[in-house]
Amino acid sequence: MDRMLIIYPAFAMILLTLFSYIIMILILKKYITKKEIKYGQIKLYSGVFPEEYEQSRQHLKNQFELPIIFYLLVALLYSSNNLQYIDIILAWLFVISRYIHSFIRFKNNYLPYRGTVFALGYVILLVGWINFIISNNS
Repeated sequence: MDRMLIIYPAFAMILLTLFSYIIMILILKKYITKKEIKYGQIKLYSGVFPEEYEQSRQHLKNQFELPIIFYLLVALLYSSNNLQYIDIILAWLFVISRYIHSFIRFKNNYLPYRGTVFALGYVILLVGWINFIISNNS
């Protein structure tokens, strides 16, 4: 099987992270223009920030939490000689869950929906790791 197939979902996650940076910067620019955030605040992240900006910042931080475990799994799958279609499917399902999670976060941030999608992505990633361990335990 072509090992590059496991790189595409990782690239999609990278795009989501880069998009999250852009959104956060645009929101920051908006509040700096409105003088609701001062440049000095950003230096040490001191003071009170608008909720929309804090939400975008938290979202960006989230891209360096659970997805890091995903990237490690992708690297291991890429380097193994045992890549399976289920690995590709699980990787894409995880990425889709992260995109939905991001959409919810930026749209209305309704915690029950966001939490459910997060849990689903978590379980998908866990299944991916279990499958990797079982498939490469020889």
